[in-house]
Amino acid sequence: MTGKTGEYEGVERKPFDLSIGYVPLPYKYKLSDSSSIKNCIKSALMIRLLFPKPEMPKKRGKTLSFICELPLRVTQQQEVILLTRLEAGRQLYNTCLGETMRRLRLIRQSKDYNAARTLKKNNHASLLNGGNPRTQLAPQRLILFKRARERWGLSDYEVQAYATRVRHSWIADHIDAHTAQKLATRAYAAAEKVMYGRAKSVRFKGKDQLDSRFK
Repeated sequence: MTGKTGEYEGVERKPFDLSIGYVPLPYKYKLSDSSSIKNCIKSALMIRLLFPKPEMPKKRGKTLSFICELPLRVTQQQEVILLTRLEAGRQLYNTCLGETMRRLRLIRQSKDYNAARTLKKNNHASLLNGGNPRTQLAPQRLILFKRARERWGLSDYEVQAYATRVRHSWIADHIDAHTAQKLATRAYAAAEKVMYGRAKSVRFKGKDQLDSRFK
């Protein structure tokens, strides 16, 4: 036997690696001693069982991406059904968006909102709120903002509940409850950008502007 190549009963002739796994093995056995080689291989296998090599995440290769749009082949009756459902979804979205913006305007006109704007961000609640300042760790301005939102029902849950009530009309024949909630969430997300100053205004969907790409 020469170099780092060894052979013994039951194992084919192949290179012998002394660093199986990620814990290196000390090379202290003579390659001419077959029993030493067997002990070395057993030790390497035990290390692999006790300390398995972690699987590295595969790197995602950069590939060219594109979007292919294909027109649907539908009958005239199917086209009427699709257009009716899209129109029902558009009207429901605009209704939820208008209601959300109305509640936002009422919040900005409330006393709690205007009082919160005059406070600093690190202004903590005091005994004037009717509680112990040691237990009220949230800033007072956040408490006032939260109170104003709860009073006028400006939240994703409240807008979804509003969409459910509006849906109980002719829209219920074309839009299911789950789709109505998703449309309400999208309307609330658009108004939320205006509320936090990430957008100046919202856009209502015009005729034929709500298509299947709207998620």
